[in-house]
Amino acid sequence: MEPIGADILLKYKCIQCDGINYIETFAAETDEFKIACQCGNVFDINKLSKVRVIWSQVQKSNKAQSPSRTTPSTDKALDTLVGLGVKRTAARQTIDQLGLDSMSAEEVVKEVLACQ
Repeated sequence: MEPIGADILLKYKCIQCDGINYIETFAAETDEFKIACQCGNVFDINKLSKVRVIWSQVQKSNKAQSPSRTTPSTDKALDTLVGLGVKRTAARQTIDQLGLDSMSAEEVVKEVLACQ
């Protein structure tokens, strides 16, 4: 099944209180639209001419994935994580997804454990 549309919220930061304010795309396409922050500050936004969302379907492939990059620090981190009960494949996937290959073994272990 394919999506029939998307709901997108745009995020604006209040310059007075640093609060985050969300508006829908149709509001950002409105002339002279203003945001009233919960702190009481009212501010203008720049009108957007059009917001488009482009998505594509991910193709499933039976091809073998390219091998992961391994470094001495990631190898050491993987051994430590396995010793702590984390599955090697799950740890390797987290390291790859977060791009942790350039970190020290200790930093990799902390980041992977934080994601568990």
